[in-house]
Amino acid sequence: MQQAPTKVALVIRWPTGGIRTHVKYIFKYFPPGKYQPVIIAPDSPETQFLLENVRDFNPIARLVKESNVGGFASATLAAIFKDRVRLVHSHGFTSGVMACAPAVLGRVPHIVTAHDVVTDGLKQKLGSSGQFVLKTSLRLATIVHAVGNDVAENLSLQVTDAAWLKRKVRVIINGVDVRQFSNVTPRALRHELQMPEGAFMIGYMGRFMAQKGFRILIDAVQKLDQELPQNPFVVVAVGSGGFMIEDQELIAKRGLSHRFRFLPLVENPAPTLAAMDCLAMPSRWEAFGVLAAEALCLGVPLISSNCIGLREATAGSPAKNFDVGDAAQLAAAIRGEMNNPSRREAQTYAPEAVRRFDVARSAQQLDSLYDELIHRV
Repeated sequence: MQQAPTKVALVIRWPTGGIRTHVKYIFKYFPPGKYQPVIIAPDSPETQFLLENVRDFNPIARLVKESNVGGFASATLAAIFKDRVRLVHSHGFTSGVMACAPAVLGRVPHIVTAHDVVTDGLKQKLGSSGQFVLKTSLRLATIVHAVGNDVAENLSLQVTDAAWLKRKVRVIINGVDVRQFSNVTPRALRHELQMPEGAFMIGYMGRFMAQKGFRILIDAVQKLDQELPQNPFVVVAVGSGGFMIEDQELIAKRGLSHRFRFLPLVENPAPTLAAMDCLAMPSRWEAFGVLAAEALCLGVPLISSNCIGLREATAGSPAKNFDVGDAAQLAAAIRGEMNNPSRREAQTYAPEAVRRFDVARSAQQLDSLYDELIHRV
């Protein structure tokens, strides 16, 4: 008789970007039929995408109409006492705080995956009481899963102490679905966007928010436009949300609209990314640079800031790094890539990137952690 799958609650306040990609990649490589996810997330289109991503695992949806602590706590308690989940896995600090009390009350193991880092800005936003709540929630979790070594170090410096880190934190480095980034046919972007002959395409992918540094890229493009007015380079910005409208208005105000093309997010970024002449990642911080790993696996030249998370993902690779927030350095790196393309070097490194970032290894480690906690006596 086939054993019923183990139910696991996935608490996800923000089912977008890196969190949704992480869940999609990990579950794809979990043993078939071993787990049944109970998705606790907002009633939103993003959650519907997430449910579609894990449909092969027959997910149960507990959608939260009121995305507050009470709504998520109630849904998590229902998952524990009605759905009989054996494990609660929260994705992100906010989710971890919301699921903390229900997991303790239900005496169910609780993993909090840190998909972000604790910055001075976050601490200021939280205030002393919010910082206390976050620290307490992490201390009450069974395990805090750091998606990179930079995240683990950040937690030790900003949240707690080294002894707690050694006892509580597990580092399972983020990976990518390397099969999705192998033997990719590039998207016909030049034809689709009616690019000028010989136009150099600079890729940008992600949300339009301060963390991702899109306005640093705008500053760099303005500098390049002044220096190379006749060069037909274009930024192809693929993304949504955040301050996209405000950023487009800023671009128009600076007279740079001819230098930018905007495209909506795509479920599979590989063909679009493969068509770029280079990818620019001007992030101010990252937990781990999954997009950087994807570009490196594809052999796409990468220009990235040396921020926390990205510096870990690009270490030892042919990526060109620049100081966080330095638009002049970013402009110089793009200009250097225009003059001396590094695609051959990037493609030479791609097989190493595939070995290094294979999410199958991350999924195996997380599967082992699930087993350890579920069967802990």
